[in-house]
Amino acid sequence: MRTHESNPCVRLIFMAALLLPTAGYTQEPDASAGTPGEADPYMPRVPAHNENFPGIGFISWQYPTNPRFNLAVPIVLMGVHTFRRTDYLGFIQGEGSYIENRIDGGIYVFNDPAHTLVKKYVSFNQIPLATIAAMRNSQVAYVLPKNQRSYAPPDGAQRHAGPEPDPNLPVGLRSKNDPILWIYSGTGYPQVASNRYLGFNEEGSWLVGEKARHVGVWNIATRTYTIRYHAIGDVPRNLLLSLRNAQINDLLGIAPQAAPAKPAAPPPAVPGPTRQAAVFGDTDALKNALGSLQSGTAKTGAPTPPAQAGAARISGTGASISAGVLAFTSATGSRVSYHVVRAQTGAPASAGITGAWIAASDKLLLNVQSDGRVTGMTVPDAVLQMWTPH
Repeated sequence: MRTHESNPCVRLIFMAALLLPTAGYTQEPDASAGTPGEADPYMPRVPAHNENFPGIGFISWQYPTNPRFNLAVPIVLMGVHTFRRTDYLGFIQGEGSYIENRIDGGIYVFNDPAHTLVKKYVSFNQIPLATIAAMRNSQVAYVLPKNQRSYAPPDGAQRHAGPEPDPNLPVGLRSKNDPILWIYSGTGYPQVASNRYLGFNEEGSWLVGEKARHVGVWNIATRTYTIRYHAIGDVPRNLLLSLRNAQINDLLGIAPQAAPAKPAAPPPAVPGPTRQAAVFGDTDALKNALGSLQSGTAKTGAPTPPAQAGAARISGTGASISAGVLAFTSATGSRVSYHVVRAQTGAPASAGITGAWIAASDKLLLNVQSDGRVTGMTVPDAVLQMWTPH
C-alpha cells in the first residue's frame, strides 16, 4: 500500500544534510550550487516527504534551505530497508521527475500528483539525448553535444606529473561556503575530501566523486564546482593529457614507473610452489602469495615490507574486461570496476581474462578465475612494483 506522510526519521536525515554548516564537507560537491532553477511540479515543496511503492521501495525528498545548494533542486533518497542518496536529473512536462538510483543505477520517473514511480531505463547511458535535451530544471545538460568542449592534442607526449602547486587548491584559502574541502601543505599533492584528484589545467582542478563517480572541475576564481562528465570513462583522452599534477596513469593505461633498481645479487630460488602459482587457486591464494613474498625478496633484492595491517579483501562474480577496465558484481550486489593491467607474475599467460591483474591506483591485486569469480586484496607498494609491467 502506498503511504504519503511526513516521517520523523526522514526529517532527521535531511536536517543533518541541510542544516549543519559543515554537512557539505563530508559529501560530494553540489555542482549546481548557486545556479537558478525552475520549480518541479512533480516533486512539490513539502516538509520531509516519504512515499512507499510496493516492489520498488521508499522515495523521500526535501528542498534545501542552505544557499550553498541550488534551492530549486530537491535532495532525493531511495531505498527498501535503508535510504541511499539518489541523483535528481530534471523533469519533463507531462511525464515527471527523472532520478538516477545509485543502488541499481536505474533511471526512474516519479510523478507525485499521479502517485507513480516507474523504472524507465536500466542505466543513464540508455537515456536518449533528445530526452535529456527536453528536461527542464536539468542537472545533466552537460552531456549534450552542444555543451561538450573539444580538446586539441597536447604539444608533445610529455605529461606534467608534478608535484607542483595547484592554483585552485592553495594553502589555507578555502572558505566554509566552498562546495569542496581540501588539504594542501605546500608540498606533494592536494587531498580533496570525498573525491579523487586528477590534476589541473586552465579550467580548474579536476575531481572524480567517490560515490556518484561524476567528473567535475573546481575553479577558485569563481568559487564554483561544475560537473562536466557523468563518468570517468567519458573524459576525453586529450583532456587527461592536458592536466598538470596529473594522477592519471591508470586512466591512460600506463603502468607506474618504478625507481631504477640498484645492482644486487639475484634473489634466492623459492622452493616448492612458485609465488606465481599461488595466485591461481582458492580464495586464500592472494594471502598465501603475500606470505611467500614476506619471507623472500622483491626483484630489486630489497626485503619486501610487511603487508598492510587490516588489508581489505574483496570478492565478486561475473567478471568482464574491456578497454583495460575490469568490472564485476561485488559481494554486496553492486557493480564495481577498476582500471587494471595484467600482473607480470612470470607464469604462462592465461587465456582470456583469467589470471592475476593489478589495479595500481587502488593498490589491489586481483585474480579472475575461469568461471568469472574474482578475489583480491590490497597489497603493499613493493608487491605492486614487482608485479606491475614496466
